[in-house]
Amino acid sequence: DLEANRNGTIFASLKKTPHILRNEIIKTCAEDESKCPYPTYDLVIDVTQVFCGAFFHWIIETWPRIGPFLDGLLAENMPNNFAIRVGCVSSLEEFHPQFFDLVGLENITLISGEPPVFAKEVIAPTEGFSHSPLLNYWNLVVMRQKVIANLEPIEKSEYKTVLVIIRDASRRPDTFIFNNKFLKELSDGLPDIYKVVPFRSSDKEMM
Repeated sequence: DLEANRNGTIFASLKKTPHILRNEIIKTCAEDESKCPYPTYDLVIDVTQVFCGAFFHWIIETWPRIGPFLDGLLAENMPNNFAIRVGCVSSLEEFHPQFFDLVGLENITLISGEPPVFAKEVIAPTEGFSHSPLLNYWNLVVMRQKVIANLEPIEKSEYKTVLVIIRDASRRPDTFIFNNKFLKELSDGLPDIYKVVPFRSSDKEMM
């Protein structure tokens, strides 16, 4: 009951249809944040992407979409009241904030699918809607450069690591396409300085 839901709120006196009610809420939030029924931000970057709770979709499609805005977000004069909306999940995974830490965005405000929020400005990047990293190459390169610049100097090993990324989502029938036999034959066929390491997002120790 729309009328009943309004009782006890700042919109109790409104007598209009839902889409007009939405416009009234937006107007109220824009004019006086103290009367807004939702959390308010100066800027929200919405990187909502299907399956972003899954590691592959996150690292290839979702996370790199902030690449064009990183310099601005990391600037000293960047306002603190901004957030990044990861709207495809009801709750955030542990690795979501960790990945933003990697590029220097520490303690950033992340928003999941709920609750609604109000933002004075919303940016919804379109780059990144692709299963292929080749079609999202520039953003991935930018993110990689920021990660390397943000890390401590890396001590190089005498060995070189060949990281075999294995898709291991439970909904896939090809979870074990890169089995131990494949990894062993790959290792045997490479010079001794190479070390083959399988990368599975379900490997908690590696993550």
